[in-house]
Amino acid sequence: MQKYLNTLTGLSPSTVRRAAYSLSGLFSHLQREGTISINPAAGLVLPKRRRRLPKFPAAQQAQRLIGAAHTKRDRALISLLLMGGLRRSELLGVDVAGLSEDLSELRIIGKGDAERLIPLPVDAQVALVRHIEDTGIRQGLIFLNREGNRLDNTALQRIWKRLLLRAGLEDEGYTIHSCRHAYGSELARCGTDLCTIQELMGHADISTTAIYLHSDLRSKREAVTNLPFGQDNTGGDAR
Repeated sequence: MQKYLNTLTGLSPSTVRRAAYSLSGLFSHLQREGTISINPAAGLVLPKRRRRLPKFPAAQQAQRLIGAAHTKRDRALISLLLMGGLRRSELLGVDVAGLSEDLSELRIIGKGDAERLIPLPVDAQVALVRHIEDTGIRQGLIFLNREGNRLDNTALQRIWKRLLLRAGLEDEGYTIHSCRHAYGSELARCGTDLCTIQELMGHADISTTAIYLHSDLRSKREAVTNLPFGQDNTGGDAR
């Protein structure tokens, strides 16, 4: 079996892993039926998964998305996505009870009923205040449809597509979740430590957060330039 997997050299790790899982499933079935006594696919050494960097809007593109919101509700929605890093379900479930009195913090119940507190930037606070004042909402869910019912995924997706179109980003392949990636990546770029990013984003496993520790080429060049090794601070000539 291992020799067979070695013949798949050149294919992506995910393709090789899928092939191994398929064969392992087949052998497990044959083993249960008594056709074979052992599973020859057990204990295979599989290639590690490649962690692809998620595609997300850059800072200027994110600002264009915010500027594309023509209603107070849409402005509040996109502000919480980009400045709060909320998941789609968390956004639709934002409740007045989860907001601090001055709207500077938002309590979120995320995956697995895990609770986290998110500080909100001033711009996000302003967007929320204007939306709440415009709707007169004092309790319950903040984001509702025209009938006064909970805003659903379909309606949110329509709003997202409208924002992409107005911002001229409809062909970039961005999804609503891309805003969450933009949030995490920008936190990392600003030097936020990994544990803080993990808490802000509500990741159960810090390895999920580690994907945001990528750097652009400019940052890498600056880091290398600042290395102290080999720098002649005395002004002497190299010999």
